[in-house]
Amino acid sequence: MQPAIFAVLALAIAAPASAATVFQSLPDLTVAPVVAGYCSSCNAFLPFRIYDSFSLASAATINTVTFAIDTTFYAGNSVNLGFFARDGALPGAGIASYDFAPAQFTNVQSLMTGERTRALVTVDIGSLALAAGDYAISFFNPAGLSIPAYANPGGSLYQSGNFFSPSTFYPDRSAAFSLDAADGAGATVPEPASWAMLIVGFGLVGAARRRRRTFVAA
Repeated sequence: MQPAIFAVLALAIAAPASAATVFQSLPDLTVAPVVAGYCSSCNAFLPFRIYDSFSLASAATINTVTFAIDTTFYAGNSVNLGFFARDGALPGAGIASYDFAPAQFTNVQSLMTGERTRALVTVDIGSLALAAGDYAISFFNPAGLSIPAYANPGGSLYQSGNFFSPSTFYPDRSAAFSLDAADGAGATVPEPASWAMLIVGFGLVGAARRRRRTFVAA
């Protein structure tokens, strides 16, 4: 077999779909927020809840989630992470719900803006498979949690209300979060371009073998 054929096959096999961020709300999750934090909730008597939205162009499996919290008013209790189908601009039917105690945070990056501290927290949700579509994600702690808000044209944070306060949309605002696949997820599945190179490579192999047999027979 000629070296060029080996090269095509090697390139095709060595170009797997790389593990990547499935969705990220902001280009840089470490930038300073425009609002230090919205309640989600601020205490047991004011049960607000913050939601943000995201869309998937194709089906994906999420393994870890990283999100920013305002640690100045964090009560230190478990954080609830919820996934919902989206009903227009509002969160719809629940899909999955996870509770994480601080000891279950797999990574914490402390950040500070002025006198307010915040942290990027990463949690492992196992494996959540989502089809292409529109979704909402929520961050909540009934004892006290505040979610920083960041400038994001087209974004819209939603804060569900309570008996004392109405629900509110915050246009052009987003939470800081990313949805990620675990390292190596899907690494053995070639991209469509890789499949094409494999097919071309196998075709070249077949042509070379036929040519060799023809030469020998002659």
